[in-house]
Amino acid sequence: AVTLSHRRYDAAMSAIAKLHHSQQMHRHGGGLLICGPSGVGKSTILEHYASNFPSYAEGRQTLMPVLKVTCPSSATANGLISAIYDALGFPIPSRTDLADKTIKVCKLIKMYQVELLLLDEFQHAYYSRSLADFRQLIDTVKNVMNETKVASVLVGLNETDEVISSNEQVARRHTQKIQISTFLLEDEDDFKEFRAVLKAYEEALIIKPETPLYEANLARRFLIASNGNLD
Repeated sequence: AVTLSHRRYDAAMSAIAKLHHSQQMHRHGGGLLICGPSGVGKSTILEHYASNFPSYAEGRQTLMPVLKVTCPSSATANGLISAIYDALGFPIPSRTDLADKTIKVCKLIKMYQVELLLLDEFQHAYYSRSLADFRQLIDTVKNVMNETKVASVLVGLNETDEVISSNEQVARRHTQKIQISTFLLEDEDDFKEFRAVLKAYEEALIIKPETPLYEANLARRFLIASNGNLD
């Protein structure tokens, strides 16, 4: 896979890195919110950041500095806890209630010495089946963060902002926000950067096109056709 770096990508990666470094230095469990429409590269940013910090063995202990979890579309507390177990590579306990599963998953996060939790597709909470499910899910997220003291990055569509604002503690923890938007044709700097992205993309192609992809008229057509969305 080829990563096409640009200002939005760099800003998000830098913000995550600063949060992670702060957690390593001070262990205060800060937070970051990353929002934007579908296809602008939010999940790609998380995947690339997490790939720089793979799990490793230290003696008999497995350490996992960065834990990336995708919030399930079912958007329930049990579904989220199960997704965390899965991301940790640990079997989900059977015949235990949510409270017990949450306690155990917090112990695992501490045992693996997780420093940073990346929680993707968090907008799914917005579409919970009931208000009770929604509140239980948000409370579970809050409890995991409070108990483990890990830094957290919540990522999703713009509805994610409304989700976290429903809980004062979660909202206070994630006051820092990165908004990732599409490229705009009417923004001269955006258009120049979009052309630079096309040039970098072209350089990665095995067969080169006769007309450069970043040629102004062709680039303008690409931007209009894609609505400025890199996906």
